Amino acid sequence: MEIILIIIFISFVAGIIAGFGGSSAFIPIVGLIILTNLNPAQISGTIATSFFIATLFGTYLYWKSGNHNIKILSIIIPPGILGTQIGVQINSYINDEIFTIITGIIAIVLGLLLLKPYVIKSKNNYNLNLKLIKGKIILISIGLFVGIIAGITGIGGIPIIVPTLLLLQVNPLTSIASGFAVATANTFVTSITYISQNVVQFEYVLYIGLSFGLAQTIGWKISHKISFDRLKLILGIFNILLGGYLII
Repeated sequence: MEIILIIIFISFVAGIIAGFGGSSAFIPIVGLIILTNLNPAQISGTIATSFFIATLFGTYLYWKSGNHNIKILSIIIPPGILGTQIGVQINSYINDEIFTIITGIIAIVLGLLLLKPYVIKSKNNYNLNLKLIKGKIILISIGLFVGIIAGITGIGGIPIIVPTLLLLQVNPLTSIASGFAVATANTFVTSITYISQNVVQFEYVLYIGLSFGLAQTIGWKISHKISFDRLKLILGIFNILLGGYLII
């Protein structure tokens, strides 16, 4: 019972952070790694199924506030779905230690990219332009990469999509909304795949999914009050700290 309460608590905290675009999907993963004896496939499948419930709710919130960009979603979601199947196959070949290290490295790299503007001043930031082929190729590449990571870890892609779109100078709320929509698509496909493999631990799905999903309302309200630069700074520091913890 104590373990369940801890999982509910950390999922609720993670949901608040995710609501304003924070890279919090790693928190429930860390919880399952530390508190349970689940293997990588069981963790990924359970997280994917839990996050489908949560991200679907988050997608609705940002749809309600009119922050979705259909053009971005139409380009980035299809390759993401393809990538999830590649990621699921990769997951079957890795052990617990490698799984944890991969998750930590991803978090740290994203954090460093977000903090780059505060360390290295540059005027050559790329602005995403979907009228150009280059802009579309960038989105397709991001979608495929995020899908692969989603298949390996079970996260839908919010921790990757949001920081990446912010770096491409996409509107913060649109970036967060896109992260939720992509995550919903990725976690749905990923969860179906893991469910078919009979590795999803449904006793944890409800606790994580509902706690995470409901808490997103708080984060959603925060997102409409926080500045663009402050959001990048918070996400960058959070990613590095969490990634370092996972690796150490």
